[in-house]
Amino acid sequence: MFLSFAACAADEPPVPALTGRVERETFPSTIVNDAYLIEVRLPPSYDQLPARSYPVVFQLDGTNFGPEFAITAGFASGLEGQGRISETIVVGVGYPYVDPLISSTQGRGRDYVPVSFDGKPGGLDPFVRFLVEELLPHIDSKYRVDSSRRILSGHSLGGFVSLYTLFTTYQKPAPPFWGFIGGDPSLGEADYRLLDEETALHALTSSLPIPLYLEIARFDGAVQRLSFQALDERLRAHYPDLRYASELRDTDHPGTIRPSFQNGLLHLLGGAK
Repeated sequence: MFLSFAACAADEPPVPALTGRVERETFPSTIVNDAYLIEVRLPPSYDQLPARSYPVVFQLDGTNFGPEFAITAGFASGLEGQGRISETIVVGVGYPYVDPLISSTQGRGRDYVPVSFDGKPGGLDPFVRFLVEELLPHIDSKYRVDSSRRILSGHSLGGFVSLYTLFTTYQKPAPPFWGFIGGDPSLGEADYRLLDEETALHALTSSLPIPLYLEIARFDGAVQRLSFQALDERLRAHYPDLRYASELRDTDHPGTIRPSFQNGLLHLLGGAK
């Protein structure tokens, strides 16, 4: 069976008020040769419980489209307050400049694509290396994170990056992330890279004992839906121990941002601890 059907766009959830506190820094990358604006939301108990460590959500497009750091940090705050998820740290990965969305030399137009919009090689692999080799150790050293419960979350091209990171890093020892959220990940007729990477991963293993939440908009178009259906069917068939959920939502591409992050947090972190 394909995807379950979710609520319509009219039911898009409001973002709760953010609780806890936020720290910000500009963090340079020698791998990418650029700097990133990193925003860190620390939950309310962080300063009162110095012996406690916390799961951590790395939110891509932190300074874009919402911005998405504020959306995920808000939903984490609200769901924690309701006792529906465990308290978590949220790390937004954004840019300290106005992000030129379609530029091949800066921002997500460089970092989130294997091939740039002008046909040149993209910066996807260096960006994933930045996440794994530079940002994760930095956050681990600065905050009390549970490094066994790191989550990578993204929407659109950010969702593509999340899935690409899943498939490529799980081909290696000691995968850096424990769980993944993908909101309407970009996957159409011009880019079957995710299917290729999934094929490579499945050639190595049929075990993927992690949580994964994916969501797609019904009104993306037939090609996008068919590509997603192919990936969805592979995930269900190839990895019996994958804790996987997916939804087809009656909305357009932007309409999946809020519900995918809210439902992704519930799927991965549901049950307060």
